[in-house]
Amino acid sequence: LQPAARGSGLANGGTEAVGEDGLEALLRDATNEMVNEQIIDDMRAFLEAHPAATLRDWAKTSEWAHDTGGERDEDGAPKRALAGIWLEDWQAAAGGRGSEPRGSRLQRLKDVIEVARAMLTAAPQQREA
Repeated sequence: LQPAARGSGLANGGTEAVGEDGLEALLRDATNEMVNEQIIDDMRAFLEAHPAATLRDWAKTSEWAHDTGGERDEDGAPKRALAGIWLEDWQAAAGGRGSEPRGSRLQRLKDVIEVARAMLTAAPQQREA
């Protein structure tokens, strides 16, 4: 999870109060992490089909990288998709990621999102009481 979620009890299965702003940040970060997992899955599938491919090859053809904005390199790959989190995701796709099985990680993220949404939904009702 991203920084806002890592330090919270929700990220580790707890439900202690983190405040409404913290819950919104947690929800955003968990959602972003799930999207990253989908991007990594797409990269893995691309690598399986094209074992010698590079990040540049993937970025030129991927729907994920299509609308990143900014300049393109001489081969037509979006420059923004060739560094930063994109490069980290490519490395994860090529070499695996962490020791936690993917299914467990995704289920944990789904659980975090579900709890954060429930707590955010309940927050306005609790303020009115």
